[in-house]
Amino acid sequence: MRIDKWDLFMCSLIGGLVICNPLIGVYYGVKWIINHTPSKIKNKEEQDLEIHKLEQKLGLIRKNNKALHYDPHYYKINLIFISN
Repeated sequence: MRIDKWDLFMCSLIGGLVICNPLIGVYYGVKWIINHTPSKIKNKEEQDLEIHKLEQKLGLIRKNNKALHYDPHYYKINLIFISN
């Protein structure tokens, strides 16, 4: 049985996926757990509240208080369209 370059490529690709997929899953799982700790959630809520106060002070679009995260690109684009 001869092993050519294509067989080596496919075996290395499959082997790489078998090794890397669990590691990637662990990385994103730990990242999700860390981002959902009470201290991170509290810091995020404080940051969102501060951003909300600054937006009101500057007269920007009102932000939904129940938003999960702040997206500066969304507000930047809307500000450009509203100011024109």
